[in-house]
Amino acid sequence: MAPLAALANLTYIDVAGTHVTNLEPLVTMTKLGHLIGSNTRISDVSPLAGLISLTNLYFDHTQIKDVSPLAAIKSLEDLSVSLSIATDVRKLVRPGLRVTMS
Repeated sequence: MAPLAALANLTYIDVAGTHVTNLEPLVTMTKLGHLIGSNTRISDVSPLAGLISLTNLYFDHTQIKDVSPLAAIKSLEDLSVSLSIATDVRKLVRPGLRVTMS
């Protein structure tokens, strides 16, 4: 993902099914609206906390346990963590946000 760091104006990234583990290269992508990280080795979403344009995040089948850093993203409308190990999404519950988990 490091090569993506130079592409600060990206609005959509799909890394599903890859060996990505680190979201840190995305911290400067303030225009990013959609991120698909399903079926990856991602376990930490805290680098996304400052991405104020994020509306859709898909992290199905990942190792993400703590989604609380995403509570800071007020633009978030859709979060999917199905078949992930995320256990507590209560801090994210608010009108306008759909959370999918199973």
